[in-house]
Amino acid sequence: PGKHKFVRGLFKQMHPDYEPKKAKVRISMFLDADVLAHFRTRAAQPHAAPYQTQINSELRTIMEREAIATTQPANADYLSLLDNTDFIARLAERLAQAQARKRRPKAA
Repeated sequence: PGKHKFVRGLFKQMHPDYEPKKAKVRISMFLDADVLAHFRTRAAQPHAAPYQTQINSELRTIMEREAIATTQPANADYLSLLDNTDFIARLAERLAQAQARKRRPKAA
């Protein structure tokens, strides 16, 4: 309706350099008073970033930590051990020791 024609992807055409990470969006939200006081106290320190920047930074840290956790499989650390030759050699030694202990006759 009207004179506007909505085209999918037009925003990206008009703003090819748009980066969501650098875009600022105005919102209204409620924070606990002690949380706000904490960040305002930190911002009052010499050479500190403004409190809104600090809150944004902390939120970004949480967001990136969650993104890393979801992109890596839960057993990624274990899988990396399979490629570690030092680990495999040490594991083989431990298994040989355990087998040797099992084979020893028990003293009476």
